[in-house]
Amino acid sequence: MVDTLRPAINDTLPVTADTLITETGDTIVANDTLVGNDTLKAAAGLDAPVNYNARDSIVYDIENKKVYLYGDAFVEYKDITMKAALIIFDWTTNTVTAKVLHTDSGDVGRPVFAQGDQTYNADSLTYNFETRKGRIAELLTKQDEGYLHSELIKRRADETYFGLNNKYTTCNYRHPDYYIRTKKVKVIPKKIIVTGPANLVVGDVPTPLFVPFGMFPIKEERTSGLIFPQYGERSDLGFYLADGGYYFAVSDHIDLALTGTLYSRGSWGFNIGSNYVKRYKYNGRSVIRFVQERSFDDEGNLSRYNEFHVDGSYNLDPKANPNYRFRAHLNFGTSGYNRQYNYTPENRLNNIMQSSIAYDRVFRNKPLTFSLSANHQQNTQTHQLSIGLPELAFGVTQVNPFKRRIQVGKTRWYEKINTSYTLNARNYTSGIDSLLFRGDNTDEVLNNVFRSSSYGARHSVPVSTNLKVFKHFTVTPSASFTQWFYGRTLRREWNEDSLRVETDTIEGFATAYQYNTSVSADTRLYGMYQFKRGKVKALRHVLNPRVSFLFQP
Repeated sequence: MVDTLRPAINDTLPVTADTLITETGDTIVANDTLVGNDTLKAAAGLDAPVNYNARDSIVYDIENKKVYLYGDAFVEYKDITMKAALIIFDWTTNTVTAKVLHTDSGDVGRPVFAQGDQTYNADSLTYNFETRKGRIAELLTKQDEGYLHSELIKRRADETYFGLNNKYTTCNYRHPDYYIRTKKVKVIPKKIIVTGPANLVVGDVPTPLFVPFGMFPIKEERTSGLIFPQYGERSDLGFYLADGGYYFAVSDHIDLALTGTLYSRGSWGFNIGSNYVKRYKYNGRSVIRFVQERSFDDEGNLSRYNEFHVDGSYNLDPKANPNYRFRAHLNFGTSGYNRQYNYTPENRLNNIMQSSIAYDRVFRNKPLTFSLSANHQQNTQTHQLSIGLPELAFGVTQVNPFKRRIQVGKTRWYEKINTSYTLNARNYTSGIDSLLFRGDNTDEVLNNVFRSSSYGARHSVPVSTNLKVFKHFTVTPSASFTQWFYGRTLRREWNEDSLRVETDTIEGFATAYQYNTSVSADTRLYGMYQFKRGKVKALRHVLNPRVSFLFQP
């Protein structure tokens, strides 16, 4: 049996009926009946059998009490499994060794060690089933959202291990683009990674960022920890480290992320982000981004430009209170931020930013409704800004004010009178975003905003009823009154000198109203024409004549 994967065993082994092996030169090869699944009885110190198999062959070294597994080798002991191209099991010391096979076309059968939900990939590893200690070379493990590359690992019985010459990164490449390099590290699975002196390496180039020690939580539940920055280069701002900082797991209902960005030409920025949720109560998020851009002109003068963006939402769960709802969505900022620092295509191509806040109230067992809202719309191309703050709506649904609570006898004609009420009020401000809030002090800013605002209100009261006249006619009289309130009015007058209409803006409270009344009468006429022959027996028709009169001064 020719096998290029299997190294020779120098010592010639005795052949017995129990081992079912055949001698081929200097190599003792297991017969085909043994190549596959097999079980070793538990040796001294082991309390469970060791199951193993191999695709290519299994070689027994009886004198040295070792088993050699070749080709897709597999060993299992309790919750521990090991896979590799070559596995050597020594039942004298209860030690198993797994190795990778180096060929001209690359590495084959890299060892994989798994225990529970922990999995390790390495070039070679040794594990003692009795002491539960191990030694691993060139280890790559995934710890929570990070990856740990170690040149040498020693594993203890309590499943903690110590690493030598390590790289910790969030990059999933075998040769990562960026990492934190440290000589010594201790890993407590599902808890924490502790390192000695460490520094950040980007593109295999060490950076000046250096810490005397490092602690990286790897708990399965939410926990505080470092956020690794991204690196890159911009032609206008230079090299940068972006969005690096710290994540705070404040509680089960809220978190906080503080990150910053540094550019090699002096610009800088920071981000504040938070998510909050409470089941059956509320949920939402908020993100505040700020960048100070610094640049020098041809004469060496420094210029600073501040750019910011605010994005957030809040939703009150309908299960929290069925009588009212509150929702808010904020999305505003400077036009330069969306153009310069938003890297997603859909955000960069979108030139409209909108925000809204709304509160709705329903009064149980009462015909009342109330809502209060505010909205904002900003065009980053035209720089036009529109703000509606506040917008109020109040209403009384249709009611019959003269209807008796306890009905006795027939319904009286005045009980059919119904009415409703609506009130709408709004303040509206518009202008260019860079000019709307300018001013040297607070009073100038407020005066500028006030001059750009338009505000007013409108309320309306309709009244109607319907009456039966002469049994077959329905008469519906109605009336409506509407009134407007203004904080500013326009006066137009004809100027005899200039021969044109001149418009003046008059500040101050003013009102206007409008009313109308109408009456209509309708009935319904039925007719039928019967055919003496044919499949159609009769033709029935309905006429709805209606006459109405409207008066509106």
